[in-house]
Amino acid sequence: NACKPNHPNGVEEALIDVCDILESAAATAYESADQLDGSKRKLALGVVRLIELARKRVDDTLQLWPVSSHA
Repeated sequence: NACKPNHPNGVEEALIDVCDILESAAATAYESADQLDGSKRKLALGVVRLIELARKRVDDTLQLWPVSSHA
C-alpha cells in the first residue's frame, strides 16, 4: 500500500513529514503560478489551494493525535 507509513517513528512522524512535503509542493506551485497568466495561472493557483486543503487536513489530524511520549 503506497499510503502505509514506512517511517520508523510511526504514523505521527509520517504525517509531520507529509506536512513538510505539502508545504514544499505549495511553495513550488505558487512560484509557478507567479510565472503564468490567465487560465494557466488560475489552474496553478487551484493546485496551491488543493495542497493547502490537504495540509490543513493533516494539521487537523495531528492536533487530534495523542501526545507522543517522546515529546
